Amino acid sequence: MCLLKAYVERDGKRELIASDVAFIYVKDGEVRLKKLKDLEELVLKNVRLSALDALNSIVIFESK
Repeated sequence: MCLLKAYVERDGKRELIASDVAFIYVKDGEVRLKKLKDLEELVLKNVRLSALDALNSIVIFESK
């Protein structure tokens, strides 16, 4: 099973923030990532979607 790796890009640098991401949604203006492995939910504030690469299982967010 190929799950997503999530990155946040700031000042031209890309940082891995989560792997094994199974579900992404927006609630109250915040991006929420649900990890399959431990069911942890990460909340990202002040970001927007930059790219989704399904072939390589990568999602990239950038700071607003």
